[in-house]
Amino acid sequence: MKKVLSLTLCLMVSVLLIQTMALAQEAPAPTQPAAQEKPAGEATPPPAQAQAEKKAPTAEELLKESDTLWRKRAKKGNAKLSITKAEEAMKAGASAFDGNWRIARGAFWVAEWGNKKTKEQFGEKGWKAGLIAQKEKPGRVEGWYFGGVALAQYAKAVGVAAALFRGLGNDYTSMLEKAIKLNKRYGMGGPLRGYGRYFHQVPWPKKDVKKSIELLEESRKIAPKKLRTHFYLAESYKDDGQEDKAKQMLETCVSLSPKNEEYADGIRFLPKCKKMLATMK
Repeated sequence: MKKVLSLTLCLMVSVLLIQTMALAQEAPAPTQPAAQEKPAGEATPPPAQAQAEKKAPTAEELLKESDTLWRKRAKKGNAKLSITKAEEAMKAGASAFDGNWRIARGAFWVAEWGNKKTKEQFGEKGWKAGLIAQKEKPGRVEGWYFGGVALAQYAKAVGVAAALFRGLGNDYTSMLEKAIKLNKRYGMGGPLRGYGRYFHQVPWPKKDVKKSIELLEESRKIAPKKLRTHFYLAESYKDDGQEDKAKQMLETCVSLSPKNEEYADGIRFLPKCKKMLATMK
């Protein structure tokens, strides 16, 4: 009897185990929660774009970039890029003054060393940007100086005589006179140098070589290591019939190192001094 009961219990347990395993196999696998759908039209930005949006440079950072590119303008394309950075800085909240005088600065350089079309385009761009900077902060020298020298490049492109006929000569002299009054030492005697060059470049009856020499010599006293000033003086002295003085300016110029002034400017004028000196020996 006991053997029958034991066998019956074993059979019942086996049946229960088989049924339990069958149920486990039939049970559906747990499902993953459905991903939440984004609203229609909302796209996930690419990782690079999202990172760029988070790290957008500030206006101050962009102005610093513009200044760095200006200092390194000896490298082709940097002066033009300095303009772009100044424009971006204004979009990021920089003042019209801080942006526009930097635009005038870069545009002057691009115009000076460009062809006729570039001179006209960037000369005008720098001149107009300078006017805005002058209006924003009339007590600061930058807009007057860079706006003026950019205008000079525009005048060269359209023709000095034509520019004078349009009254642009008066615009230029008023800008440089204002810059001299505000800070004649700015840019290593830049306002004096620009004004002195004007009196050498314009045709008669406005041309005044002696006035040119007077202003350039004052600029040279402020910045005796400025190669551009020595070259301008050499041309003015030569046109005044003072060839010995012209040669002296050139000999001093070739003895100077561009590294001791604005390097990008100095390396442009060192070969000019050497070339002119070679014609006077």
